[in-house]
Amino acid sequence: MSDEMLFKENDENTGDYWSAGDPIGFSDLSAIEDGTDTSMLEKIGARAAINAINENRALQLPLTYEKDGWVVREYADGHVEKIEQIIISDISPEFKKGTVLHVKFH
Repeated sequence: MSDEMLFKENDENTGDYWSAGDPIGFSDLSAIEDGTDTSMLEKIGARAAINAINENRALQLPLTYEKDGWVVREYADGHVEKIEQIIISDISPEFKKGTVLHVKFH
C-alpha cells in the first residue's frame, strides 16, 4: 500500500464529511521538521485540512477552495460562488537565500 494519503468525501451515509487514509504515527515532530522527507508533514497538513472541512460542514459554514482556475466559495446549501479568477504568471524569478522581497498592496 502506498504512503499517499487518499482524500474522499464519505457520502455513503450522510455525504457531509471527508476522510483520509491511514492514521498518522510519529514520535518526534522536530526530527521530522529537520529532515528532508516532507511526507509526514504533508500528511499532518492534509489531516488538518480534513478536520477543518468537517468542522465547517458541521457548523454550516462555507468552504473556500480552488476549482478550475477560480477561487470559489461553496455554501452549506450547495450553491457555489466564484470569487476571483486565479491569474498564473509566466514570470519565474530566481530567488537566492537572503533575497528581500518588497510587496505592494493595491
